[in-house]
Amino acid sequence: YAVKDLISAMMVVSSNDAAAALTEGMPEGEFVRIMNEKAKSLGMNNTYFREPTGLSSLNQSTLSDTLLLVRHAWLNYPELFSVSHKSKIYITELTTNKKQLLTNINPLVANSDFVGGKTGFTEDARQNLISLFTFGEKQYLIILFGSQSRFNDTEKIYNAIRQI
Repeated sequence: YAVKDLISAMMVVSSNDAAAALTEGMPEGEFVRIMNEKAKSLGMNNTYFREPTGLSSLNQSTLSDTLLLVRHAWLNYPELFSVSHKSKIYITELTTNKKQLLTNINPLVANSDFVGGKTGFTEDARQNLISLFTFGEKQYLIILFGSQSRFNDTEKIYNAIRQI
């Protein structure tokens, strides 16, 4: 798969296999070293990556560091939000040219104000969700860590903001 398709799979279906595939062809640990270096360059001083998929409880970050990362992504890679906003995408396997349909696991894509975001889950961290909405002239970022019901919780916060 092309790098663009692997990143799209990570954003739309939270594919850990796609994250691992991005590291192929690199010396062991090099990708994670680059991730940690980038985090430090963004001022994410309380973030440490142990592996690229996000599945290890040794991967650690904070709300303020996550905000720095989201801001950087929004300003420099807005296509990440564009792809995560789509309800369905196709990725193409390069050797066979076979297309694979991926359906977004985030039900918030049905919301017309939803700009994009990223889901996450581990047993230790529980349900996590980054969601960006635009309504009126304003944008609203909702970041949830450790939720029992990330989509419902985000919807509640979103509805409360809309009432303001």
